[in-house]
Amino acid sequence: EFNATDPDVNATLTYHLVSGAGDTDNSLFALETNGTLKTATTFDYETNASTYSIRVQAKDEFNATVEGNFTVTLSDVAEDPPGQPNDEGNSTNENNQTDGNQPNPENNETMGPTNPGVDGNSSNEGNAIVPSPVPDYSRPIVDTLPAAEVNGMSAKLHGALMDAGGQAPNERGFLLSFRPNPKENGSGVIRLVVESNASAFSVDATALQAGKKYHYRAYVRNGQGTGFGLVETFVTPSGAPSPSWIDAQPGNAAGWWTSPWLGSFFLAENGWVRHQNLGWVFPVESPTAGLWLWKKDLGWLWTDKEIYPFLYRNEKGAWLYFFGRHGEGSLLFYDYGAKAWIKGMDNR
Repeated sequence: EFNATDPDVNATLTYHLVSGAGDTDNSLFALETNGTLKTATTFDYETNASTYSIRVQAKDEFNATVEGNFTVTLSDVAEDPPGQPNDEGNSTNENNQTDGNQPNPENNETMGPTNPGVDGNSSNEGNAIVPSPVPDYSRPIVDTLPAAEVNGMSAKLHGALMDAGGQAPNERGFLLSFRPNPKENGSGVIRLVVESNASAFSVDATALQAGKKYHYRAYVRNGQGTGFGLVETFVTPSGAPSPSWIDAQPGNAAGWWTSPWLGSFFLAENGWVRHQNLGWVFPVESPTAGLWLWKKDLGWLWTDKEIYPFLYRNEKGAWLYFFGRHGEGSLLFYDYGAKAWIKGMDNR
């Protein structure tokens, strides 16, 4: 049987044999639209090939499809050895021979019963050889569980491995996105890999935005492919803004934050920051590294945790060293380009 999952609720899926890579033996099988695969011919392990390749397509009611190649393995079964009595008491076998050793009319050689033993020799003792079962591997079956501990900045995502598909998983985790139906390598999709090998697994999704709806799904990967859980959602509560542009912890007072390298600052709802030393600045995270700060009279300033209190002044193309506040209402910088001390407004 073939089974597929669709993230859309109450989707109707049908299954079909289709042309394409891996369809070599499609004609030997029939696939019902409910996913039941049946043979369209009679197979015999001793005379036919042992593996067959087919290509299967799953399609929903809107004609969205997914296809894959599958290998059907023909298993050997133990057959009655020659000479076993039938219901009428007569001895018979597949070649209608009447005993275990029948002359071959073509070369007058004796043909023994074809029941090879494990050592490769023919056996006429009447003991059937029971074949080892053929491993049945598949992609994992995964369940996405509801998120927990959701706040304005983080959430804990939970998933469960329902069936490993006969192989040990080599990766498990979650796909997270603002958009519905997050897919691997999709635009804006974040992959959160879990290190645990437990059947129930979880991960902390951090640096989230307040007041946003997130879509996520659990996944587990093995040698046969990736199994995905259904898509779940959660909404981060609205509240005071958080400085997602820097690694900072909440301060002692509401709206205040503390960074191990930038110091303490107040974050206003409009995005402006009142730094304890620099005064009012507007922060923007750099797309490559570090942090941009816009300050009146100085323009855009760039810095980073390994550099501050040195700031690069973009307008002049020169580096500044921030000494601190100098008197009332002014800040003191050393301008390496001008090789002189300059003053900036505190703007507090």
